[in-house]
Amino acid sequence: MPALTRAFCRCALGLLSLVLLVQTANAQATKPAESERARALRLNSQLKNLEALPLLENLFKANPEDDDVAQALAEALVTQAPTLPVDDRPKGLIRARGILEKLDSRGAKLSDLNRFYLTYLPADGKFPEFSNRADVDAAMAAGEADFSRRSFEKARAHYLRAFALEPSNATAALFVGDTYFAAGNSQEAAKWFARATRIDPNKMAAWRYWGDALSRLGKQGEAREKYFEAILTDPYQMPGWMSLSQWARRNKVPMVHPKVMPDDLAPKTDRKPSVDDGTIHVSLYEKRRAEWRERRFKATFPDKKYRHTLVEEADALRAVATAITADEKAGKIKKLDPALKTLVEIESRGLMEAFVLFERPDDEIAADYLQYRQDHADKLLDYLKAYVATFDTKPK
Repeated sequence: MPALTRAFCRCALGLLSLVLLVQTANAQATKPAESERARALRLNSQLKNLEALPLLENLFKANPEDDDVAQALAEALVTQAPTLPVDDRPKGLIRARGILEKLDSRGAKLSDLNRFYLTYLPADGKFPEFSNRADVDAAMAAGEADFSRRSFEKARAHYLRAFALEPSNATAALFVGDTYFAAGNSQEAAKWFARATRIDPNKMAAWRYWGDALSRLGKQGEAREKYFEAILTDPYQMPGWMSLSQWARRNKVPMVHPKVMPDDLAPKTDRKPSVDDGTIHVSLYEKRRAEWRERRFKATFPDKKYRHTLVEEADALRAVATAITADEKAGKIKKLDPALKTLVEIESRGLMEAFVLFERPDDEIAADYLQYRQDHADKLLDYLKAYVATFDTKPK
């Protein structure tokens, strides 16, 4: 996982919350007799977290079992952290994580934002610095404090200073863009997010935020492409998939993760493998994997210790698809099992390895991802477009 900075806290709030919660904020009109709880939650939904914080502290002290208040308090503590002296920041982040851990342990449904925090807030509340240069780090930290206070122009001035001092700092460019985005200028924000991706093409947040800006500008097809690029930087981390999922919900696009093997060929069911639907060939998968463990791996990688590789998994699935294709040509299959039909289709499109990397990875297969991306990024993108989040970008 790429190194995280303290600023992930503000970034997550600045973008995830702005995209997800603005409609909620607009819908929650203030009532004349608004309770303290209602006011605190309204302020939090409007991203006025610092204003809500003292109210949330009182409410949480009175009732720690109020899940909505607890979640809002965790968000507010994360927002507050950059405004505190350096030595005081970890304490608040540790507390926020502790609140979320308790919520999660008792089965509370965490928001996407708080699920993100629970996953990525470090246990000690400490993040690496923004830069090895003290002057750049100081400018970035000052920008963070102003951003948390929603003083976006002041924050931008600090980030621009950091970027001028260190033009190779993609995070500085990203945060300049974020100040524009938070202030409602998505056009200018998109330019800075694009600049950040040019500086560091592996910066997932830059692709995600660029997608958010394009989505707000109504360019949904282009936005989807940026979310795909975010996923490609590291498909085994949550934020890229989270951004794509949020985009899909906004655009009523189904998120699909194809199945390529039947679920009901287990001993506990009455269904038996059959030639008629192609399921007779499912057993080839385990047979081929056994061959890899016994001899194929050593023949392919003579100097390495056995592990479950991308090439093994793809080959085992391909053996099933090849046998089914042969039976279809011979007219032996009457009605192909739907999952196996998907398997054959994925193979025919040359996307088997992409499918495995996205849908069937274990830790050992994941080790093959970077090399495959380097050689076949186009295949990975083709798979995401064709199977995960299909979207008609043609004018209606």
